[in-house]
This record gives sequence, structure tokens and C-alpha cells, in this order.
Amino acid sequence: MNKKIMIRAATSADFSELKKVLENTHSDWSPAVLSECLSSDYFVWVIGDLNRVMGFIVAKHNVDFWEILQIVIDQSYQRRGLASQLLKFLIMEARQKQIQKIELEVRASNFAAITLYEKMGFVRVGVRKKYYSNGEDAVLMDYILNGSENAF
Repeated sequence: MNKKIMIRAATSADFSELKKVLENTHSDWSPAVLSECLSSDYFVWVIGDLNRVMGFIVAKHNVDFWEILQIVIDQSYQRRGLASQLLKFLIMEARQKQIQKIELEVRASNFAAITLYEKMGFVRVGVRKKYYSNGEDAVLMDYILNGSENAF
């Protein structure tokens, strides 16, 4: 990857590229859910170069906290630090907007994601037993923004 990687806000014009990323991963999201997230209640940022979308992050704005709903990196571009870049970007944006906390939930079996979140400064705060349709637990994680910490 010699081309410059950038992060920008997604638009409805990105939908077909975002859908391709979804289809090329193990995400359980449908294109309909993704399409709904391109509304004003959500933040959707894409990461890629000038030629392609390599991944995206979706967050919902709740009064004084954000909730990460999805981070998806196309399988062709995984393990290149793109998810870390998206998380750093989201944390920076939240800090600038004086958001108090970022929350997320992740499948208990998704060790790679849990490791990434912990490396970025998220802490485990709970478990939702049998949360997913297959009976798997969800691990709840938070990142507290108080203006003084720096996880990376």
C-alpha cells in the first residue's frame, strides 16, 4: 500500500462501496442496517485511498457519549492497522466534541477485536449474557475521555 490512506465522512454516494466491504467480511450487518446508519443520527467514517474504501466505522451519538456500532475492514486489507487508525480518529473527534465516554459491545469470541480495544485504552465494564442470536455473550467496553489521558 503505497497510496496515502485517509479517513473522511461517508456520504450516501459511498453506499455501494460500503456494501462491498460488508460483503467481503464476516459482519452480521445487512445492507439495510448500513443504509439506515447513513442518517444524521449516526457518524460513519470511511478509511481508504483515492481509489477504494477499505473499511469504515459507525458510531451513534447519544447525549454525552458515543456508541461504536460497527468497525469493518475489508478482508483484503485486514491486519494493516486500519481499524486502529479509525479508532484513533474516532477518539480524537469525540475529544474535540467534549464527549465523555465511548461505549461498544463485542462478541466474547472476537479476541482480536477485544485485544485491539484494550490496546487503544478501552476497559471491560460488563457482559451481556447470551446477547447474540447464537447465544454468545457480548463484552461491554468503555473508553472514558476526561481530556488528560492519551492511550496512543
